[in-house]
Amino acid sequence: MPKYIGQSCTSCRVPFNENDEIVVCPECGSPYHKACYKAEGRCINTVLHESGKEWQPEPVEPLHVSQSAAVDKVCPNCGFHNDPSASFCTECGTSLSAGAEADPRAFGQNYGGGFQGQYGPYGQQGGFPGGDLPPFINVQAVSPDTDIDGITVGEYAEYVRSNTFSYIPKFVRFAKYHKKLSFNFAAFFLSPFWFAYRKMPLFSAITALVSLISSIPYAMEAMTEIGIAQFSAINSRAFAVVSTVCYILSYAVSIFSGLFGDYIYYRHAKNDITAIKSEAAGDLSKKAAMYKAGGTSIGYVFALIAITYGAAAIITALLL
Repeated sequence: MPKYIGQSCTSCRVPFNENDEIVVCPECGSPYHKACYKAEGRCINTVLHESGKEWQPEPVEPLHVSQSAAVDKVCPNCGFHNDPSASFCTECGTSLSAGAEADPRAFGQNYGGGFQGQYGPYGQQGGFPGGDLPPFINVQAVSPDTDIDGITVGEYAEYVRSNTFSYIPKFVRFAKYHKKLSFNFAAFFLSPFWFAYRKMPLFSAITALVSLISSIPYAMEAMTEIGIAQFSAINSRAFAVVSTVCYILSYAVSIFSGLFGDYIYYRHAKNDITAIKSEAAGDLSKKAAMYKAGGTSIGYVFALIAITYGAAAIITALLL
């Protein structure tokens, strides 16, 4: 299949050569190594399937100079020496195309329009629905091969999978500037469920338990008010103190999760990926382990909802 030579496998992203066994998806035409397609069990190019579009080959530019003769691309904005094949500066994000001028806004510039097609801005499978990123989303132009504390941006993107345009720039900032603060609205408003959705069961259990316990005084007041039960203790000074502490604790959990949730996720992802890289026997097993450990899980969320309602029912029964 000559037209696939030089193109990348949809699964492992390794370019095809003339000796590879290549298979294509019968619906969208996405190419795979035969072994990769067998390992996946199906076509994973969901963006094309959902949009009804067909896979199109990416332009392959011939090399005009040998690797040894290649010269580093010097960023016109910050002076950083980049790989000869880089399109953007890995240090500040400035375009390295011919005639590009220094731009002090380059690192925060919206590069969404430059990452079109079936892949995300960091090389991961499944870009933003519809191709281009919306103009209100700013994506730092970071190469998938950029190293972050021993893990590449591409590996983080493969692990995170969804909303990489939000999480990857934060991961870069955490690693580069050793900052721990950011703000995540989902983690603030839905702390235990966000942790569960991002496959962090320990933090999900802790925040859910704290939220459940801190809601007991409110539940007692509500049951007394509607006449289900009568708790004389709610009129005591001690109950007022406990109720206030629980109220503050509930908000403290939300504020902590909102401010440090992204950093906790970064550390969780880093630990998972490091373990997978040290234990996986090959690229396929590594990819399978990354798929299993990373991404998101609706199942975890529904499990947490069921456990939370069950625990609430038991506490209510004990109070009655």
